[in-house]
Amino acid sequence: PHTPSPPLASLLCVGSRDPNPLLSLRLPLPGSFEIGRDEGCDETIGECAAISASHCKLHLRLGGGGDQPAGERAVEVWLEDRSTNGTFVGGARLGKGNTRRLVPGERFSLLHDGPYAFELRLGPPRPDSDPSEELRKLNLPDGGPGR
Repeated sequence: PHTPSPPLASLLCVGSRDPNPLLSLRLPLPGSFEIGRDEGCDETIGECAAISASHCKLHLRLGGGGDQPAGERAVEVWLEDRSTNGTFVGGARLGKGNTRRLVPGERFSLLHDGPYAFELRLGPPRPDSDPSEELRKLNLPDGGPGR
């Protein structure tokens, strides 16, 4: 019998001012993932004063019935804006204290001009996946985001 693999979620960095950004961040399922300037965050962006100490938080959970095996349950990802300067989805400000469900492939950015941007990915990474190839598909400049 086929045992489904556990669902996976990750963020692909599609924009950064950091000269050496992490290209892909694996997200905990279920769980939460905090992005901000504070060193206690799961992903720290300390070089930009406009990023809030706790800028945004992703809440990840398995949807569907609890009687389904984990590999067959849908992944739900919710983005919570905790910032003063804004977290943006599709160019629209989410608003401090507001939460919005993200769908696979959707992008969000920290700050309006999108200097720090991420794309939500669901599912296992492809065995032949090369982050630099992924960035080329996103039409980013050679060398990765922010370069």
